[in-house]
Amino acid sequence: MDFLPPTTQPLSLFFVLNIENLTLLTIDTLKTRLQSPDYVRLYTNGDPARTIKRAVLFRGLYQGVGSVIIATLPSCTTRKSIPFSFTSA
Repeated sequence: MDFLPPTTQPLSLFFVLNIENLTLLTIDTLKTRLQSPDYVRLYTNGDPARTIKRAVLFRGLYQGVGSVIIATLPSCTTRKSIPFSFTSA
């Protein structure tokens, strides 16, 4: 069952997939930085409390997002070309 007109479906799918990509890319980048072997040297001050250098940890968080957004576009336009049939039994 489609609730949106056919012309807005690829656009709305593109919007939703990019929200998902931006969220997951950010979480994955932060997780990778926190698990880095150089975490203490790069992202904390030298004090025993290991205060996080937030400016360094969050710098460049969205680098590479442009290619992800461009790669999402074909999947949004071809989604409706693949026949899906959901029938109730």
